Amino acid sequence: MSSQKIIIKLIIIAALVICSLIPLVLIGFIVEERKDRRVEVESEVSRLWGEAQQVIGPIMVIPYNEHEKKIESNGKTTDNLIYRYAYFLPDMMKLESELIPQIRYRDIYEIPVYETSLRLEGSFPFPDFKSLNIDSSDVFWDDACLIASFSDMRGIKKEVDLQWNNSKNSGENKLYFLPGLIGPGLFNSGMHVKLTGLRNNSNDTSFEYSFSLNLNGSRSLSFAPVGKVNYVTIASNWSNPSFSGSFLPTSRTIGKGKFEANWEITYFGRDYPQSWKSSDDVSQINSKIFNSLSTAELIIPVDTYQKTSRSVKYGILFIALTFLTFFLIEILRKMKIHPLQYLLVGLALTMFYLLLLSLSEHWNFLYAYITAGIANILLISAYVFAFLKSKKEGLLLAAVLIVLYGYLYVLLQLENYALLLGSSGLFLILAFVMYITRKIDWYTVGNQTEKK
Repeated sequence: MSSQKIIIKLIIIAALVICSLIPLVLIGFIVEERKDRRVEVESEVSRLWGEAQQVIGPIMVIPYNEHEKKIESNGKTTDNLIYRYAYFLPDMMKLESELIPQIRYRDIYEIPVYETSLRLEGSFPFPDFKSLNIDSSDVFWDDACLIASFSDMRGIKKEVDLQWNNSKNSGENKLYFLPGLIGPGLFNSGMHVKLTGLRNNSNDTSFEYSFSLNLNGSRSLSFAPVGKVNYVTIASNWSNPSFSGSFLPTSRTIGKGKFEANWEITYFGRDYPQSWKSSDDVSQINSKIFNSLSTAELIIPVDTYQKTSRSVKYGILFIALTFLTFFLIEILRKMKIHPLQYLLVGLALTMFYLLLLSLSEHWNFLYAYITAGIANILLISAYVFAFLKSKKEGLLLAAVLIVLYGYLYVLLQLENYALLLGSSGLFLILAFVMYITRKIDWYTVGNQTEKK
């Protein structure tokens, strides 16, 4: 092999590496397709069981008449009355939730869902209409309501009754929530209950409330800190929670098979008021309330598709290093390897990822990885042994692949340090190649080979 032929061989190898990327890209598409299928199945199960739940409230809603002065064409001034709503948030909101998770299976997918027993209690101040520039004579006290919003009302399976102002609310006087919200377009779904006799309690400084309900949901439970002071506790027998949103838990305990998280939040941490009118920018207030949500999520820690997708991104490294090993065998061992043999080994390397994807959908990711890796190493090393007629070269390539697959698995586990470990590994590989080729005279290696 002359020096010119070596250059041509390097060009061919580079072209083969590029060609081997085509099946890698196609496998990447398959991974994304399977991931989308899982999301589709999760959505289907959630629609039947209950979506991820967002709890907002309770909120007191009271209608009133707003006076609008209008000057007629004849110069007379008329007083038009417009039916509006005033919204009041509680002084204190306490929420307690015990999540009871379940795993639902659809096809080959696992979907975490839950049942929860929710209890909400707290207190409202007497509505301060003066702060909203509303005269009490314009207020429809008898139409006052309490509302609570839930993102998926299908998750509520039983009637919900309200304990209001420490009254017994028994028998015919019992207060039951009804589906639907009062007021224009603040939230998409929820329930309401009419508060009777609010006018007669004008001397009270506060009103106590409490209600409990059982709620079905999936994946996560979120809440909005609508009180001046908010105390929230979410507990579950789930080992892998994730907390996100505007406020992280003040304290949390995560043990084997359980967790408990506690939030203590004041209204200084949010940017919407304690009261407002429907004539205000309701859409902006709605957006601010949703931006204040905090979430506890039930996660399945081993994301097969994410890890498989990340491993595919390292495919070019596997192919390039394996082809480099072949090239060094050709130069140092003076053996000839046909470009077609390079290509077949490249295809075998890409098959690892397809095998990993299919196995990991049914097995633990580690077992799937080991099985796919062993199968690929045996296939490639046996093929190399067969066409080179050399056990030593077959074992050498097997050792190289074992190191690469082990290195890749470590990269997949150490996500936060993947860049550091990856760059360090590439540096060491480059240093090793430079070391073993340091004495090769590339200008004369081809001529020396031909003379011998």
